[in-house]
Amino acid sequence: MGRTVRFISFLRGQAEYCGLLPSDEKTAGASSARLLTVLVLLALVVRGVMALLLTSVCDDAHFYMSLAKALNAGDLQQVFSYLSLNIYPPLLAGLSRLGGDWMLVAKLWGVVISSLAVLPLYGFTRRVFDARIAAAAGFLYVLHPGLVELSVEPVRESTFWFLFLLGLYLSWRSVEERSWLLFALNGVVIALAIHTRTEGWLLVPALVYWAFVTGWENRPYRSGLALGTVLCLLMTPLLILTVNVTLLQGHSRWELGRMEHLSMGLVWLSSLSGSESEPPQRPAPVWDTPPINAAPTAVGPAAAAVPVADSAADAVAEKSPGRLMALLGYVLLYFRAVCSAIEPLYLLLTGVGLYCGRQHLLERRRIVLSLLVAAVMGAVCVYAGFTIVSLNRMQINDRYFFTAMLAWLPFTGIGLLASIEWLRQLKWFLPPHQQRGMLVAPVLLGVMMLTGTADAWSSTHGKREAEARLGAWLGEHYGPIETVVSNTAGVRAGYFVTGRLPESESSSHPLQELVVTRNPDLVIIGTRRMKQPHKDRLVRYVTESTEPPLQRATVPEEFSDFVVLQSARLVARQAAAKKTVLTAGNTSARSAH
Repeated sequence: MGRTVRFISFLRGQAEYCGLLPSDEKTAGASSARLLTVLVLLALVVRGVMALLLTSVCDDAHFYMSLAKALNAGDLQQVFSYLSLNIYPPLLAGLSRLGGDWMLVAKLWGVVISSLAVLPLYGFTRRVFDARIAAAAGFLYVLHPGLVELSVEPVRESTFWFLFLLGLYLSWRSVEERSWLLFALNGVVIALAIHTRTEGWLLVPALVYWAFVTGWENRPYRSGLALGTVLCLLMTPLLILTVNVTLLQGHSRWELGRMEHLSMGLVWLSSLSGSESEPPQRPAPVWDTPPINAAPTAVGPAAAAVPVADSAADAVAEKSPGRLMALLGYVLLYFRAVCSAIEPLYLLLTGVGLYCGRQHLLERRRIVLSLLVAAVMGAVCVYAGFTIVSLNRMQINDRYFFTAMLAWLPFTGIGLLASIEWLRQLKWFLPPHQQRGMLVAPVLLGVMMLTGTADAWSSTHGKREAEARLGAWLGEHYGPIETVVSNTAGVRAGYFVTGRLPESESSSHPLQELVVTRNPDLVIIGTRRMKQPHKDRLVRYVTESTEPPLQRATVPEEFSDFVVLQSARLVARQAAAKKTVLTAGNTSARSAH
């Protein structure tokens, strides 16, 4: 108890220690360059090893790769069916033209772009706080286990982190320097961030607020800041217009970006008031389920089977104790997701940093970081409420909280610096104070490096590994296989059969049509989330879609969540291969006699 009191007293004193310090720009520039080189190299090594250890990627990665494949094939309807206007599928499509394995190239992109994200993070934090806090924030970013693991997945997050941090850096710098070029460049970055993930819209109020505060304090700069801000904000509609009139000239409709999140919020808010509302519908996507961790496009018939309140009697019957328990369960779910995403150590350091740096927390310009965090946390709360109410899905994905964590990383860095200083002043059984102080920082940072990398590198994915084993088993026992078709849930297994993304469709009808059109050797149907009647109906439709009908292949019991169908052509090929082997064996036996 005494140590706790002394620690709190120490933190009170650290508030002044964590203030901004003046620095020599020449020496700071040289040391910053060396430090950034070390941080980027460390990030590349940590993420490169993670990429080697990650043998099978997440479900969303296969979804994005399939969109990129559709884009290369010119199927714009499929590309825009869920994500609408988004830069990530075209990015993957462009990377695929470099040659080599699609997944490997996509993982390498994640390694590189997530490592480079430390540059704008450091630059922004150094300008807003100081170089020490920037170094601590960069170190914490490089070694966060969740960020490391997700960085190498072929999903949008790593690209968005880079654009989001670069947008913050350019927004601050363009306002401070009042440069037309920086305003224009920042507008392009913000437009790209918006069309990578919806959280990119948060960069707009951040820029507007900084420009307003600077203009309020400096009257002569008001007109320049206003015009620069307008120039920056015009880049998003200009980008949308340019893409639609050039690249999408032959497309059937204009693509403006995803607009569903507003309707999700309205649905959730209406559920809280007990009223029913029909969210706006859009054409159903071609996938049977959207990416596992992505936002649904609309509430369709399946979601309508789980209404908010079936009738007035049900609403009356739902008494306040039931609502209170449901709310408590939701709060616990939210809290667990926050702890899982940000990590307990980082939460502790952030708390320490917020206390030590409390004089900066509500400072006129730096308050934007806290507002960004509040906006992200609130948006996640609304989205999670929507999925629970409309889709009956009790889960919150960790990745939703990473944007908030990035915004508060400077305060987490303050917490790390304060903790190092506190440890230096403890009475250790070590040599004199000077040697103690020299040892504390490297030992603590080394321990954090070891634990962070071990946590990330030791992560396992049983479901993914099982699907990879199924694909390898099918390739070994039924190969060589030329063509594979699957539903969305079977894409990963199909990839490991041939080393290429299988062609996949979503609902039973398109899958049946795809089987008829492609006449594949194998059809892989993932059935983990299917009810038995739906499963039986789908298998029957697909089996009878060809003439002669497909035959059900026998797979080991551990793959019971999958149905594998083989063509008569493949059955005949296997029989011929067995006959050839048997004939060769008999010939060898006669020769021996």
